[in-house]
Amino acid sequence: MHFAGVVKTQLGKDIAEVPGAGAAGGLGAGCMMFLDGRLVPGIQLVMEHSGFEAAVSKCDLVITGEGKIDEQTFRGKVVDGVCRMASKYNKPVLVVCGRNSFKEIPSGLGILATRSLTGYFGSEKEAMTHAYHGLVQITKEILTSRQIT
Repeated sequence: MHFAGVVKTQLGKDIAEVPGAGAAGGLGAGCMMFLDGRLVPGIQLVMEHSGFEAAVSKCDLVITGEGKIDEQTFRGKVVDGVCRMASKYNKPVLVVCGRNSFKEIPSGLGILATRSLTGYFGSEKEAMTHAYHGLVQITKEILTSRQIT
């Protein structure tokens, strides 16, 4: 907020209420003010430059994840963007995470299953220690279950 006040005083630009400007310690605001940058959601940028939409349109299943699923996950973060793109093509999504602290996964995003490493191992320490093994096992279990049609 201090930086936003200095920018407004010195440059006459109000960045205090720009969504995302304060992320990463104000990096977005700095880029806007001093480099004439613009803010775009990171997942949108990655999907555009990676050919993600074309890949999703041709696949049978989308697997995505993040460290922790929480109240921010479905507000523009990676899992949200991936699920929305998969939904556009009616592709099922498997979400694997380190920890799931979200009570209700939103419907309408095509999420077939959500699994967490802490749920699989029973403790955060085990999940972090054996993350690779857990991801492989969770994915195998879901893919070999009758959940996939």
